[in-house]
Amino acid sequence: MDVRCEPKFYIEEMMPYDEPWCRPQNDGPALRAMALCKYGTLLLEAGEDISRIWDIVTFDLEWVLENWDSNGYEFLIKSWFPQANVLNGFLSAVISGRRWSLLTSTGIAWPMSTP
Repeated sequence: MDVRCEPKFYIEEMMPYDEPWCRPQNDGPALRAMALCKYGTLLLEAGEDISRIWDIVTFDLEWVLENWDSNGYEFLIKSWFPQANVLNGFLSAVISGRRWSLLTSTGIAWPMSTP
């Protein structure tokens, strides 16, 4: 089980929940990367170091790049929007999120690559 895609944890044990429960939910890495890129942009504008954030973003983006074509159980989207757009078996919202995470990462990748 990849913890990047596990939305539910045992808090006291700090371990992923291992009982049956709507898996896989693999929209997490892209959503987390997008949020951290936004935060990283704010830090960059304030002149702060973002190297720790960049480490987490690249960890999540590696998953996105390696698993861009994986399907998952997107419970909330399917529950709230039963008529959600499905493209070749994939929810378009999930595919769009993966694409957007890669695009938003360029905003902080460029400053990280310059000496």
